[in-house]
Amino acid sequence: MGKEEEEEQQQQGLQLLDFDWKLKYTVGSSSMAAINKPLLRLELCMSKSITKQEESELQNNKADNVKSIAIAEYNKTELDKLIGEMEAISQLKEFLLLLDLAGIDRRSLQIHHFRWI
Repeated sequence: MGKEEEEEQQQQGLQLLDFDWKLKYTVGSSSMAAINKPLLRLELCMSKSITKQEESELQNNKADNVKSIAIAEYNKTELDKLIGEMEAISQLKEFLLLLDLAGIDRRSLQIHHFRWI
């Protein structure tokens, strides 16, 4: 199994438990006199979906072993891009919900590129 396949398999079972964000404004650093750049720090606390076998193996220390925290910092341009991607995901989820309500089998559709206009 390739590295990309392993990462995809790991990400499929993740569930967002909590998040925290902080807005920071970097004025300067030891290497640069003036940066003057706002940064958003985003922390995501996630839990991996576990199988019954994994649950029995982890029953005494389950919480520590299945939670992970991802931390990222974004400048304004990166944050705008992230927000746009999240909005597209939200719209796609709404579209898929409408398909389910209409009784249309998603697997029969071939959606190569999805974008709301």
